[in-house]
Amino acid sequence: MCGYGETKPFECVGTFEEMNFAITKTITQITEQQIELPYLLQYYKDHFPPADLSNDYTKHYNSDHNLPPEFEKILKQELNR
Repeated sequence: MCGYGETKPFECVGTFEEMNFAITKTITQITEQQIELPYLLQYYKDHFPPADLSNDYTKHYNSDHNLPPEFEKILKQELNR
């Protein structure tokens, strides 16, 4: 799902960049709370470069999707708040 394999197993989970942003953000938040990382997050941290958190993917809109128009409208409204 993060772009380090030969194929992307699930199309519906977001882009590689979005996935890496989310994982890096999660690792950062857990680490700041001084909580031990779960095994898979620790493995990711030890083996893959962190995403650039200055590029906030929670504010990006990717038009390559299969959302029904009514859900797309709701999503765009929320992103513009």
